[in-house]
Amino acid sequence: MANYWMHHSQRHHAYNPDAVEGLAYDPELAKQKLADAGYEDVNDDGFVEDPDGNELVINLDYPVGNPVREQVAPVIKEQLEAVGIQVNLNTPREAPAHFELIEENDTDVDLFLAGWSLSSGDPDPAPINGGTSAYNYSRFLDEEQEVLLREAVDPELAFDDQEYRRDKYGEWAQLFIDNVYSVPLYAESEIHVYNNQLQGLNIKPFTFKDDTHEWFLTE
Repeated sequence: MANYWMHHSQRHHAYNPDAVEGLAYDPELAKQKLADAGYEDVNDDGFVEDPDGNELVINLDYPVGNPVREQVAPVIKEQLEAVGIQVNLNTPREAPAHFELIEENDTDVDLFLAGWSLSSGDPDPAPINGGTSAYNYSRFLDEEQEVLLREAVDPELAFDDQEYRRDKYGEWAQLFIDNVYSVPLYAESEIHVYNNQLQGLNIKPFTFKDDTHEWFLTE
């Protein structure tokens, strides 16, 4: 009977959890920040109004077809409403219609859920988070973040210097978190199982299917 090996995906060389201070779950701090910004419950309905006294309702859009997003959306609504932010879960749409609204910058969308496929190649986050990138669906642009993204791919500074780029992306990641225009919820773990007669695999952070022409079987 053949033996099988199991590998979890490896971490990317640019991954550095010590470089950033993440977000904490702190409902009381959230309430305080709302109050500091002038958002108060002036009519005692359990939800805050804006500084002008107008009703505040946040629209949360999410696509169907992904069980995690479908289950996460009501949890987000519950947690936001627990600190006084009224949330409207918009009628969920199929993914193509959902992302068409996002790409068209529909102003009725206040919050939305989306997912991305990770890669094992270059760690540059600009294709999704660059201020003018097509897939930056938040359309958020911060010049300090832009400078770090440019410096991290500057051929005179970054060529073949992984440590330099790792530091730049660590600085960028902290700004990403501080600006909080997007909140990553989770990243999937990749678990690969294969027969130990299969050799030549190159296990990368998100895939083991690269360089399949180098695979071979042993007796």
